[in-house]
Amino acid sequence: MSESLLTLREAIEQQIPAVRNHKWTAPFDQLRLDHAGEHTGPWAHFYSPNQLPEGDPVDFVIFSMEAFVKNHRIWLPYNGPAPQSPEYKAEATRVRELQEVEA
Repeated sequence: MSESLLTLREAIEQQIPAVRNHKWTAPFDQLRLDHAGEHTGPWAHFYSPNQLPEGDPVDFVIFSMEAFVKNHRIWLPYNGPAPQSPEYKAEATRVRELQEVEA
């Protein structure tokens, strides 16, 4: 793996805007972190094209996350397209079409 894994706490301290678990297989899945000056949160937002057509992220309070998620090295900086980008929206459309075929 070319990048070093981070704890969520380290990602917050480095003010990385979005991370992804190194084991996630869907390349557009991401956890976006709210940063306001020196502070983060209290919210984090999970985005995945699988959540569309609504497109709403799953929001949760970051400080309530289990210590396992906060303190274990399982995160990489997310460098893919933002949820509002054409690439992300195209992937969401592709996923939705696949889900309709399977239904």
